[in-house]
Amino acid sequence: NGPGGDTVLVSVARLPGASTPEVVEQVEQVVRTFPLPAGVTVTPVYDQAQLVTESIASVRDAIVLGVALCVLVIAFFLRDARAGLAAALAVPLTLGATFLPVALLGQTLNLMSLGGLAVAIGLVIDDAIVVVEGIGRRLEAGESPLHAASSATRALLGALVGTTATTVVVFLPLASLEGVVGRFFSALAATLAIAVVLSLVVSVTIVPLAAGRWLKVAAPRAPGTRVSVWLGWLLDRAWLGAVLAAALLALGALALWRVPSGFLPTMDEGAFVLDYFLPAGTSLTDTDLVARKIEKVLGSTPEVATFSRRTGAELGPATATQVNRGDLMVRLTSRRARDAEAVIADVRERLGHEVPEARTEFVQVLQDVINDLAGNPRPLELKLLGDDYAVLRATAAEVASRIRDVPGLVDLYEGVEAQAPELRVRIDAAAAARLGKTANDLTQELDASLHGTIAAVLPRADRPLNVRVRLPDATRFDPARLASLAVLSTGGGVTPLSAVAELQQGQTESVLLRESQRPAVILSADHEGRDLGSMVAEVRSRLRGLKLPPGYQLEYGGQYESQQATFVSLGQVMGFGLLAVLAVLLAQFSRARLAVLVLATVPLSVVGAFVTLWATGVPLNASSLMGCVLLVGLVVKNGILLLEQYERHLADGLATHAALLEAATARARPILMTTLATIAGLVPLAAGVGSGAQLQRPLAVAVIGGLLISTAVSLAVLPCLVKLTASRPVSPGTP
Repeated sequence: NGPGGDTVLVSVARLPGASTPEVVEQVEQVVRTFPLPAGVTVTPVYDQAQLVTESIASVRDAIVLGVALCVLVIAFFLRDARAGLAAALAVPLTLGATFLPVALLGQTLNLMSLGGLAVAIGLVIDDAIVVVEGIGRRLEAGESPLHAASSATRALLGALVGTTATTVVVFLPLASLEGVVGRFFSALAATLAIAVVLSLVVSVTIVPLAAGRWLKVAAPRAPGTRVSVWLGWLLDRAWLGAVLAAALLALGALALWRVPSGFLPTMDEGAFVLDYFLPAGTSLTDTDLVARKIEKVLGSTPEVATFSRRTGAELGPATATQVNRGDLMVRLTSRRARDAEAVIADVRERLGHEVPEARTEFVQVLQDVINDLAGNPRPLELKLLGDDYAVLRATAAEVASRIRDVPGLVDLYEGVEAQAPELRVRIDAAAAARLGKTANDLTQELDASLHGTIAAVLPRADRPLNVRVRLPDATRFDPARLASLAVLSTGGGVTPLSAVAELQQGQTESVLLRESQRPAVILSADHEGRDLGSMVAEVRSRLRGLKLPPGYQLEYGGQYESQQATFVSLGQVMGFGLLAVLAVLLAQFSRARLAVLVLATVPLSVVGAFVTLWATGVPLNASSLMGCVLLVGLVVKNGILLLEQYERHLADGLATHAALLEAATARARPILMTTLATIAGLVPLAAGVGSGAQLQRPLAVAVIGGLLISTAVSLAVLPCLVKLTASRPVSPGTP
């Protein structure tokens, strides 16, 4: 059914490897040229191509804006637009070259691979910034452009290889991720890793050539005296660095406790599915009447463009199911003041008042598909396992009463379906024998009368059509008429069914679930206006004093279960990433102590991610945790740039204090430039503007927060820790 009356629904699916926009375009072309009968119209209810096209356009715009912001950052620091263009040259070259290996790996152009390119903007320009800044510094020292380009690239090559390696090795453990999350981020991780490797090649080949041609000898600039002054003051009080590190860890613990949490990021798809359920045994006619009331609510919602309804059919193949349930596919208008979640919340509240007899569930289309693939269709499931269904139902009722008024908990389903009406026919074998029939004979006759038998097959162009003959509904659903149903004896006599059988009306269970080969009752709920993590935490608190009978247990499932498993998996990935980065750092530095100190900046920088997520209200989910994993490789880059220069000064004979001051003075500008350029490249994604941008927003917000803190940690905390742990004379106060 639909707003215009009776409706025939046609679902079109693409084959693996096909392009969604191309398939939809061809389908629309066929529909436009198809001769329709008078009064028949075709209205799209769900168009995934529109979502894909708009999402790709949003990510494309984010890429263009990110590149522009990066150029502005570089030009501001170097005070030369040509230097900004020379460094920015790495972005289009790297992104363009990335498409080939991505295609060879079998990746398609989708939201995650494009998101990987958008995230990569700030990363691929890092190496180019360091090279251009190094060239600019040598030009200020009076070297010729070509010589400055050559010497700066050779001097920085080791540090650039190390910083690239630390970023790439972090992605290697992601290959161990399985399930939906693994597939979800594999395209993003692969795209990022390829782009970062290619950016190194571009930065040490093409960028120096362009800089040598475009840049001119610059007037000498005074060294960073401000950096020397404040860092010298801080190094004289190196213990402050340790205090600051401890304070950051404490702040991170507080933020982690307060930050909202979820499973996967959600996006406004412009459409949603409304599932409705009525008590078991509800007739198709009564279900249709209630469904029309739901349609009336949708029709009066200004953001609803159109909808289609199914009753007694699944969303996928048209297989029959219970007639007491169905679903509506709802398409929203393209221009609206409220997002999909706000519209759903409004419709949910109105249905609760206007159609209280129906239980409803809401989910966006792609989100529904992902949830089904993950095996957890609902955000929260409470699984009660035991031996007796009666005990399970009573326990489920108590659980529901405890959590029903939890703030933010909606669409609570107690896991118990009402009993369905049943008519039992007990055949008297002796009475049937007197008619010359067996109990099986009467059973087959009743089955033919009630369920029908195929009497003919009508050929159609696309399929054969069975003609089934049975008793009318007025007889089938009336026990009194069934009792008088004529039964023919072998001698030709007629006897009412009640003479050979006893008809009993009763109730029977409509649904019996089993989990792990045990009887189960599964409660489920959704969340609205509140994050999944805090809602489940309050549910756990409410159920803490629940006493279960011996042998019975309560398990937490749904997306919450997937969330916990994902957090554990990504935590393990981060741990393996730290080990891989440590191996690279040990190869980079001649002192293991320096490698450990650089690695120690990672948890301090992750604090920034937690604090930023907390401040912006962005949930800690698989996407933002992926950002934290990415930070493992990013934040050590600043430490490598700083301490690689520090080791050079030590080799020249400087004391620790003086070597740290010289290294910080030389590396402060490239560290600030790379950090701000990366942040500038991620700002469009962090803003979350446009379709599909919400998928990468948590990752971008987490990385931005981590980078902001990592800059302060690299330039202030790390030098203090190096001085505190130095074993050679430090010459405090050395200029």
